[in-house]
Amino acid sequence: MPFTNAMQTVLRYSLAYVFWLLTIALIVLVALVVRDSYEFFVAISRLHRYAAHAGNNFLTLLLGMVMLVALIFTEHWYRTGVANGKLVGRFMRVVALLLASVAVFHTLRVVGEASIGQWSLISTGIAALEWVAAAALWRFSRAKL
Repeated sequence: MPFTNAMQTVLRYSLAYVFWLLTIALIVLVALVVRDSYEFFVAISRLHRYAAHAGNNFLTLLLGMVMLVALIFTEHWYRTGVANGKLVGRFMRVVALLLASVAVFHTLRVVGEASIGQWSLISTGIAALEWVAAAALWRFSRAKL
């Protein structure tokens, strides 16, 4: 049975929402990496415990608001991407930006580890791989498929 236009449209929008769910998971991952990086820097700094706790609460609130905005934006961007025929490229672009965000905070953590004499080749390699993957995804998202 061949696909009709209505069936193809439903499949495309279904794919957009699958991409959106994957994006939600990646946004949560970015938030966890940001929180982990903050906790690492609090542990190696001389920040007073009350100031660290207040910073943690503020960061949680800020991350929640940024996550909400990102969720609303990506859902709209993916839906309009279906209509424009640019869904896959848009998804790859969002994943590249989220992966670059993770890479930024892992790179900062590598710098922090080096500052206390705990530099690790594995941490450096993970950050480098994240940068390479983000650059490759960004490059492929711009290609004509």
